[in-house]
This record gives sequence, C-alpha cells and structure tokens, in this order.
Amino acid sequence: MFTTMLFFHLTGLSIWLGSLLSLAIITSVLKKQAGSKDIQNLLRKIPGLFSRWLHPSSFIVLISGVFMIISMNISESQKPLWLHFMEKGGLLIILLSIIVLSIVSSKKIKKPLKAANVDVAVVQRGLSTYLVWLTIFIILILSIIFMVSFKF
Repeated sequence: MFTTMLFFHLTGLSIWLGSLLSLAIITSVLKKQAGSKDIQNLLRKIPGLFSRWLHPSSFIVLISGVFMIISMNISESQKPLWLHFMEKGGLLIILLSIIVLSIVSSKKIKKPLKAANVDVAVVQRGLSTYLVWLTIFIILILSIIFMVSFKF
C-alpha cells in the first residue's frame, strides 16, 4: 500500500511541478506578444488547459500523502521536523496554489482579455502577476522537496 501511494505521490508531484514550470515558461514567452489577437486567444485558453493537469495532480499528491502518513503509523510527537514540514507545508501549498492561481488567472488574464478593447498593458501586467505567483509556488514546492530529501 505504501509503495503504491508513494508512486502516486511522486507521479502527481512530477506532473504538478512540471505543469507549473511549463505554464511559467509559456506565459513568459507569450507575454511579450500579448498584442496579437492570436496570442490573446491562446492566452484565454492556456490557464484552463493547464488547470486540467494542475488541480488533479495536486489533489493526487494530497490524497496519496495523507494515506502514506496514515500508513506510517507514527504519533504526532514522534514525527520528525521534515515530516511535519511536508505534511503541513504541503497541504498549505496545495490549497493555496489551487485557490490563488484560479483567482489570478480569471481576474488578471481572462477578464481583461474579454473586454471589447483589449488593453495590452493591462494584460501584460496580469501575466506578470500570474508569473510571480507561479514562481512563488514553484519555489515553495522545491523547498519542501529539499527539506524532505535531506530529512532535516
């Protein structure tokens, strides 16, 4: 059971982190060309397309992590720091990433692109905000991976 959950956990983590990285790269490249109508149509679709991978994979990480911690059968007082950090930090990052990225993509990207007269500067600022949040979540995920890898 533990090894199966570990497989799902690592697979979900790979897809989640890979999707965030891909989304950050694509968004940063397209930000410079936000004036083009074709790029604007693409920018409307990209967050939704990636959300199909981001949210389920982060949920898989959450569920498999809960099952793995339960199967470890360790009392709260015996858990090492890295396990507490992974457990609480991971949960917080998963929930925040789902909420924040959904809100930012709809308010800062999709909404300005729906306007009759698209203001390119507003769209580019929205994309910059989105990129900042993507980068924050990537760094937070990598910090948890670092803590767990070295078992501080």
